[in-house]
Formats: sequence, C-alpha cells, structure tokens
Amino acid sequence: MLKQLELKIPPLLVLIIAMIVLYILPDISILAASTTALHYLHVAAIVLSVLALTIVLLAVLGFRQQHTTVDPTQPNKTEALVVNGIYRLSRNPMYLAFLLLLIAFGLWLNTLGIIPIAIAFIVYLTRWQIMPEESFLRQKFGADYEQYCRQVRRWL
Repeated sequence: MLKQLELKIPPLLVLIIAMIVLYILPDISILAASTTALHYLHVAAIVLSVLALTIVLLAVLGFRQQHTTVDPTQPNKTEALVVNGIYRLSRNPMYLAFLLLLIAFGLWLNTLGIIPIAIAFIVYLTRWQIMPEESFLRQKFGADYEQYCRQVRRWL
C-alpha cells in the first residue's frame, strides 16, 4: 500500500502542506520575541528564500537546456540525464531548495516546529519521491547514472 504513494504527491504540494502544518502547530518560539532577535531571524529567512529561489531557477534552467521534463511525478518523460550546472552540487537541487524555503518559513515564524517538520519533509521526499526517481533513472541511464551518483550527493 505504501508503494502507491511513490511519485503521487508533487513535491511542491508536499512543501505547501508542510508549511501549513508548520503554521498551525502550537507556538514554540526559537527566540524570545525581542525586536532585534526577530529581525535577525527574518533576515536569515529572507537570505535562505533568495538562495532557494536561485537554486530552483538554476535547476529548471538546467532541465530546459537539456530539453527534459521538470514534472517530478512522471520520470518516464525524462529525456536526458542532467549532470552539469547546479546538478554538480546536488542530485536534487529543486528538493533542496524546497527544504530551504521550508526552513526559511520556520525561521520567519520563529518556531522550533521547523525541526520535526523539516525532518519529516526530508524523510518523505527521500522515500516516496527521490528513491523512485533514482530507480527509474538507474534503469534508463545505467552506468552513466551510477557514475553520477558516486560523484554527487543526493541532497548536498
């Protein structure tokens, strides 16, 4: 039954659900509500958000340059193995960027709830999105994909 979850929920939707859960969790603050402390958390959140959006743009550009799909629910439409650009640093830069956005949101909200939510996000995406994608890519690209996996980490 759990196998039916593989590649079914788009990662962007998983991110939105995680953000909603984070928003409605009971308030357990990271820092006391001083103006200065919150200012630094908000600055960190903005910096992480900008970094995340930059990573997403570079990742999508890499896919577009190789004329392959960015739809994570349909890896069978993959036409090329993208291994250059941002993909030299992470095999999953879009998911890494989503994680950074989630962490940024948690910092913005000043909530310790970000810790279990971020861990759950990583576990969910790894098991039900990344691992099935990897299985498909391993079948389609064989030794080239195996070599890429040896050179580049899954997340960072």
